[in-house]
Amino acid sequence: MWLIEESVFPRAEEKALRDALQALSIDHRIFSHSELPSSPGESGGIDIPRGSSWWISQLALESTWPVSVWGNLQDFSYSYYADRFGELMLNYPFTKLSFHEFCWRGLDGMTAVGSLFIRPDDGFKTFEGRVVTVADFDDWVTSNHLLQVRGSAQVIAAVPKVIRAEWRLVILDGKFVTGSQYRPTQSPEVPQAVIAFAENAHRNAGPACRCYVMDVAESSDGLRVIEIGALNCSAFYASNAVEIARSINSMQPA
Repeated sequence: MWLIEESVFPRAEEKALRDALQALSIDHRIFSHSELPSSPGESGGIDIPRGSSWWISQLALESTWPVSVWGNLQDFSYSYYADRFGELMLNYPFTKLSFHEFCWRGLDGMTAVGSLFIRPDDGFKTFEGRVVTVADFDDWVTSNHLLQVRGSAQVIAAVPKVIRAEWRLVILDGKFVTGSQYRPTQSPEVPQAVIAFAENAHRNAGPACRCYVMDVAESSDGLRVIEIGALNCSAFYASNAVEIARSINSMQPA
């Protein structure tokens, strides 16, 4: 059964998944934020939770969370998997430091190009990753203080790269299931070269969990991994919702 937190993803995407589940006669339940169970077990053994990063990160701390299927918090920590993928990563090499130290040092002392790509190290997005310039650094710091980002939170900083296109791929047992281009426009088409790159990247350094999403960029350096993430709290964009529902729901015990 799918357990779905409502009003997390774009309405069209949520409707596409609900329609797919109904068309395939797959059991599912929709919850509002205030109704969410604190663990899958409280909902009668729910197999496939899907919702906000906050909710999924809380479920992942429970002893009943199936780590071998969905992964754990460490699996989606940028520094943890980026060190394995190495030069297959878009933002590699990178610097890791605390939010407090980053604010103290500032961009002037860290980059010669006047800007850095900055993102949280955690995979559940304490704040949104973006390119920050010297000119807007103070505004960036203020906005994240307003978000109550802890001083001890780990931050990833890297030299910005030119990106021509970005895709999100759903990976199950090391194989591509479906995917979507999401920048510069959304499209259900994923080039075979991108699929082959993602599957090869998984073979080289993919996480131990069975199911996750991988974002791939076409950059000036060629195809590169942007990040990997928990499928349970990742947008599907224009991916084939029927393929997602069918494949994930029919997973056999490893």
